[in-house]
Amino acid sequence: MKKLVSLLLALVFVVALATAPAHAAGTIQYSYCVHDASTYCDEAMDMFAQLLNERSDGRFVGTSYTPGTMGNETELLDSVLMGDMTFSTPADTLTFQALNLYDWASLPGLVTSVEEAQKYLLDEDGHMAKIMTEQFYADGIGVVRLAGMDNGFRVIASKKPVETLKDIQGLKTRVANVPLMKGLYDGAGVQSTIVDSSEVMTALQQGTVDAVENSFFNLATRGFIDMCPYVLAINFIYSSRSIDCNAEWFDSLSPEDQQLVRDCAQEAAAWANEQTLAEYQQYVEDPRWTVYDLNEEQYEVFSASAEKLWEGARNDCDPAILDALMSGKEA
Repeated sequence: MKKLVSLLLALVFVVALATAPAHAAGTIQYSYCVHDASTYCDEAMDMFAQLLNERSDGRFVGTSYTPGTMGNETELLDSVLMGDMTFSTPADTLTFQALNLYDWASLPGLVTSVEEAQKYLLDEDGHMAKIMTEQFYADGIGVVRLAGMDNGFRVIASKKPVETLKDIQGLKTRVANVPLMKGLYDGAGVQSTIVDSSEVMTALQQGTVDAVENSFFNLATRGFIDMCPYVLAINFIYSSRSIDCNAEWFDSLSPEDQQLVRDCAQEAAAWANEQTLAEYQQYVEDPRWTVYDLNEEQYEVFSASAEKLWEGARNDCDPAILDALMSGKEA
């Protein structure tokens, strides 16, 4: 079904480009590429391009590159920052790192449910979304964040059962190269190690690692469901991504065109978020997984680790930002 939707969107977009006047006077050129065809980012960006072309009467003309051909997430984000690419969809933690900002979005427990994530991070009126958007483009530097996209809560998928605290503390687990994520697992006694995403499957096959940490959706779409059938639903860290835009290109647009770009991006992202959530439910219910919730002992250990990370955040992040993040949830 996902491949069919992707094919139809791509076909409509090609037809739209074919009927638009090539490099006509007044056209606005742009380009985009996503890192991976296994998520809904590629379909969302094709939908975005289609909407933008239609609603501008063909003035916006895009160049789309095959997912993954122009680099990984970090490289694509660098291309957007430098102006070599107009749009991409990096994980927000990568944007925080690229802009030398404190990655508060990876703080464990920042949001505790999909509903909170949608309300505070994915909805552009959410207070966390507003703070992130402002930070990503401050004083004319950074990227313009157009829309938030669901990347799911982080879980551990293992080749071995993960029922007890001893089980997870004995696992050699691949984690993302994100300090707060690694800190959470290290603090809980998990034997975490950083492995590049392109090498994870080989590391599992060779026994270098026993488990991999990622979102449920990413684990399923990237083929880990059979190799790592035991899943511990930790759900302490939510992972978001955004449709990001080169700031200089965006600033060159009229206010009306800027709003059009935002509206099209947000509509496409909302569609992708709906698809991701629906597919997530299917993956959770897939009988090939054995899914464990944290038991009381495991929860206490992860909670203690998370609390230490929040204490450290007070030294590394502007306390006013942390207060705004949490007080907005209470409002």
